[in-house]
Amino acid sequence: MCDAPHLPYEYVPLYRNDTLNSEPQSLAPGLKSQRPLRLLCLLPGQFDDELRIEIQEGTIEELETPGCFDTSFQALSYVWGTRDNPATIWIGERTLSVTQNLSIAMRHLRHADEPSVLWVDAICIDQSNTSERSRQVALMGDVFRLAKTVVYWVGPEENDSDYAMQLIYDVSEKVQLTETANSFKPIRGSWEDSGWYSPSEPLYHAEREVAALSNFILRPWFERLWVRQEAYLSRHSGLLMCGTRQFPWVRFEIWISCLHVPWDADDDILWDYNGARLRRYAVYNMTRNFPVSLRKLRFALHSIKCQDDRDRIYAVLNMLRPEEQRLDIAADYSRPKMEVFKDAVVRYLQGMKDSSVLAECELCSPQTGPSWVPDWSPTLGIENSRNDWVLCFRASGPIGSHISVQESTLSVAGVILDTIKDSTYASPFLEEFDQRPPSPYESQDPIIRDTIRQSIPPGSSTIPYDGPGSKNLLEAYTRALVWGNTQDTYGPFLDLSLGKLETLTKMIDLIHKGLEHSDVADMLVSPDGSHLGCYIDGSQIPFRTAKGYVGMGSRKVRPGDMVCVVLGCQRPLVLRPQPATEPEEKPRYIVIGQCYLSGFMYGEALLGELPPRYQAAAQRWSKTRKDPIDGTLLFIDVETGAAQLEDPRLSSLGVDLEPYRKHWEAGKDVLVDVPIEVLRGKGVDVRWLDIV
Repeated sequence: MCDAPHLPYEYVPLYRNDTLNSEPQSLAPGLKSQRPLRLLCLLPGQFDDELRIEIQEGTIEELETPGCFDTSFQALSYVWGTRDNPATIWIGERTLSVTQNLSIAMRHLRHADEPSVLWVDAICIDQSNTSERSRQVALMGDVFRLAKTVVYWVGPEENDSDYAMQLIYDVSEKVQLTETANSFKPIRGSWEDSGWYSPSEPLYHAEREVAALSNFILRPWFERLWVRQEAYLSRHSGLLMCGTRQFPWVRFEIWISCLHVPWDADDDILWDYNGARLRRYAVYNMTRNFPVSLRKLRFALHSIKCQDDRDRIYAVLNMLRPEEQRLDIAADYSRPKMEVFKDAVVRYLQGMKDSSVLAECELCSPQTGPSWVPDWSPTLGIENSRNDWVLCFRASGPIGSHISVQESTLSVAGVILDTIKDSTYASPFLEEFDQRPPSPYESQDPIIRDTIRQSIPPGSSTIPYDGPGSKNLLEAYTRALVWGNTQDTYGPFLDLSLGKLETLTKMIDLIHKGLEHSDVADMLVSPDGSHLGCYIDGSQIPFRTAKGYVGMGSRKVRPGDMVCVVLGCQRPLVLRPQPATEPEEKPRYIVIGQCYLSGFMYGEALLGELPPRYQAAAQRWSKTRKDPIDGTLLFIDVETGAAQLEDPRLSSLGVDLEPYRKHWEAGKDVLVDVPIEVLRGKGVDVRWLDIV
């Protein structure tokens, strides 16, 4: 029969028509609303037998109603893989083409003597029907919530993967995560009784073990975007499967978490295996199961891949914070990429009173849309990948945004701080930045050395800084070069073993004064030197403004660009004035990108400096798994040690703060709606800026 001509399978439509607001094709009696879906019944067979399935139709409501649709099912999380050389699946007397990756996964999942019921996106959704595909994406949260098990299929056995799976399993047999998932405890007895591990020591793996584990986490499954949401939705029902071996996903979480205790430098070198060291961190972040935000999307999805750029939005809809899920962003694959991105940004700006999503923007060439709409394509976003490590900037303080959108023009209320006078481009080394290997710091020595020497003027340690927050110009440059990520930024909330402002300032001063190349190289492999290497890598460059302010921004900044604080935006923005097209035309700007400006990262442009009694400190991590997206900025009373969320400068504005205090007292950081005229009455030059 298989050799005879056969017809392709034709889907029965799930919906009455192709419009996104149409009703389902059929309504089950007694149910007010319907969310239809398909499941597949994988018929039994031996591994090499042809794959045969049956299609079952139902609804989410039926799956949720006991006895209405008596079927438990498994959902499959996998990598589609190449569409070349497709495999064939039989549905009755018709056939459906699928990728070889899916074919291999289904052969491993098939039972020899009984059928199994699965949900597989490539089969259960008519991929040729754009409307159906858009509407079914919205149901994926329900599908993975209702699945009895979600199988995380990472691929067949290869590259010593059985050994890697056994190593992971063995670790999880000895250790368990605490309720906060930020620490461990032995399953039986004490650490001393276990004789193999201590939470204060690195988890050691020998060379063969590292090779097997590295190959394992380098598999494509761990870098795909859709599997992030699938794992996020099904952590407790997830089953990690590689070849014929499998175990609960939480066991993998335990192993990867054990790697992120104090790290040994020799071990780190051993893990630098075809990019496994960087992948290890990305996978660890994946297992932490934190929500994502559109205002941090570039950072959250850095190095993550997808086949359709629109999925940079659609694949995270069920991972967004609850307040962002209420923005009602809906998948619609009939819309082009930049229209999808623009819709998400407009909904965020209008619904959140928060304009921090604008810090996601980078100047693109060619420009594919309005400059205030980030192009979240995975090939972009390199410049902002590291400065987002600092989570608690509040350039506009706790003040909410004022915005207006008209077609392709975004009007925002903001303050123009100054105009950029000059920037430092450490040529010729930066010209090779995009071709440089991302790893070792030694290759960055010339960039670090020349950036420091070309940007900082002589005698800067004795020159007063013209802005707030730094004793002298050298200190201001130090803060800018590392994007403010120094020990004092975190106060008592994070005990960094490196990144102390005094140490970094001395190091930069020595390099600036002409330290020999070999001594610079030795310095940069030290812990504090590696901290410099994280930021002075060529992706960002220092600049100085006409008033003498010091900052760090995109390599695309130019003299004449303007540094602005936009109300509701956590980071200052660099805007570039555009030529007027008509006489007396209102000034227009494009977004070049976010920046760091020493002395203006905590609301100083709108509220002035903090009273001497208070210190701003970033609480980067909370004590539970539900860490905030941006950490929390607290204000510490240096006399009593008490910490509070309320900014002490707000009381001078005369705004009623009582509606907000109940949120602050409950530990929730909220933005205050301050009328523009109130700020202007305090002498703040707030303007409407048109961004195109």
